[in-house]
Amino acid sequence: MNRDGAFFPYMNASTHGYERILRGFFGLSRICVSSASGRTFIAGLAVLAVTTICQAQFLESNSNGSAGSGNIGEYNADGSAINTNFLTGLYLPGRMVVSGSDLFVARAQGDNTISEYTTSGALINGAFITAFGKPEEMAFSGSNIFVASIEASGPGEGHGAIGVFDSSGAAINSSLLTGLDSPVSLAISGTRMFVANNNIGTISEYTTSGTLVNAALISGLAGPTDMILSGSNLFILNQGSTVNASLITGISSLANSMSLLGSTLLVADNAGKISEYSTSGATLNAGLVTGLYEPVGVAFLAIPEPSTYAAILGAAALGFAVMRRRRVAA
Repeated sequence: MNRDGAFFPYMNASTHGYERILRGFFGLSRICVSSASGRTFIAGLAVLAVTTICQAQFLESNSNGSAGSGNIGEYNADGSAINTNFLTGLYLPGRMVVSGSDLFVARAQGDNTISEYTTSGALINGAFITAFGKPEEMAFSGSNIFVASIEASGPGEGHGAIGVFDSSGAAINSSLLTGLDSPVSLAISGTRMFVANNNIGTISEYTTSGTLVNAALISGLAGPTDMILSGSNLFILNQGSTVNASLITGISSLANSMSLLGSTLLVADNAGKISEYSTSGATLNAGLVTGLYEPVGVAFLAIPEPSTYAAILGAAALGFAVMRRRRVAA
């Protein structure tokens, strides 16, 4: 039974019908399953040998030079525009993070607020998090959102903090870490949390409960501005124009944000462009999107191919049949 009380009412509908089933029944907004072998689990059901390809789209945020004129644009993976005015009238939008069907936008250089939208552009909460200094970066751990603020307790150096908030934006602990020096980026894996300190050129490691593990896990960086954790690798964007030591060189010193999907790395350059690289260091397209005004954030959206829904639905139906047969046998 789905949430509408009918059992798979769109079985003979188009792939959009499959999408509606999966969204309603499993409570999912966007689904990407990739498993060349073995098993991938969806809501407790085993899906065997399902391989799908996701269409990649991405969002980029622009300050446009003045308060209230910022916007977020939406693009295909090849750089072609879908909607350059996906969101408009924003107050100096900065970094973005996508969680499920929600988009969060931080405005550290604007009104110091984090707003929540759907990934289709509808406003959910314009003041999701407020009164936490200058929120620069966000990262999710479960349903909690960790926020790095560069001036949480006042202006100047040494006033940065990491706070943790629940899914409604309420503070769980707004002083999880304090006294930090320009924490401009953070990344979380399990209970490990990594923080990039821009002014002193280090990456520090903590637990998600706030215990210091290593204050200088990586040091000697030339002003790290963003960081992405992928598996056991950290990709670091430096004002010294390198990503992950010397993996990629020649990046503008104005570059300040990255997004990763699979083996593709996007870099937002405040000079007015989005560049595309591979995680092995190859330049795929140095001018993927050009002519932008001070892009300060970039975030991938992974959209499943229509055939994905049919494949998952078929596997899900098989799983239900097996479960039902086991119940009857019992």
